[in-house]
Amino acid sequence: MKEREESGRETVKEREESGSDSMKERKENGRDTVKESEESRRDSMKEREENGKETVKVRKESGRDSANEREENGRDTVKEREESGRDSLKERKENDRETVKELEEGGSD
Repeated sequence: MKEREESGRETVKEREESGSDSMKERKENGRDTVKESEESRRDSMKEREENGKETVKVRKESGRDSANEREENGRDTVKEREESGRDSLKERKENDRETVKELEEGGSD
């Protein structure tokens, strides 16, 4: 009976030690998992931040390109209008001269 009692105590002691080893292991594994999750989350955040910066940079550059294009197109349009206006003015002047000439010639008949 004494033997069984001692054997029982040893078994209980072994189970407690084994249980406490398991608990310690689970705790450490849990810490590792938490640490890995935090690192992964930080990496993801950093990646999103960098992607965001790149996206903003691309948008800014695209916006600048569009603004430059619009400005150049605007200049071209203004230049075309000015040239067209000059042509129209020149045509009107020539027409006026022709009209005056015709009137003068017609008046001398």
